[in-house]
Amino acid sequence: MPVHPQTVHFPIALLYTAFGLYLWHATRPQDWVVRSANLLHILGILTMILAIFSGKQALPEIPSSPEISLLLNRHELMAYLAIWFFIGLWIWQYILRGKLGSAGKWIFIGLFALILAAMTYGSHLGGRMVYEFGVGVKG
Repeated sequence: MPVHPQTVHFPIALLYTAFGLYLWHATRPQDWVVRSANLLHILGILTMILAIFSGKQALPEIPSSPEISLLLNRHELMAYLAIWFFIGLWIWQYILRGKLGSAGKWIFIGLFALILAAMTYGSHLGGRMVYEFGVGVKG
């Protein structure tokens, strides 16, 4: 049974929820909110690593065609960009915890939103591979 389709939804849900909590914290600072956002951010990164690893394991099963290769390359690129930027953002906010200031919080939120957009685009490409080309679907 393929693991990749079972793992990809966790980082999406966790990181979007973390974003919502970071946004909440920027408008109404509460300690438990930012701690919860940090925890979800870390869990999102860990589950994204699992999703990337399981995707790498599924590569031999993917049929080869120019269209699928193009989608797959972009899908992988978005995943790698997102994971490294999510890690970088977490490190940045961890080092500066409590010292970001108002402008820093909004810059962090803006960058987080951009990375979520890249992750979402990568997810869309993965969905296209499945629904348009039947990648990972047994007939």
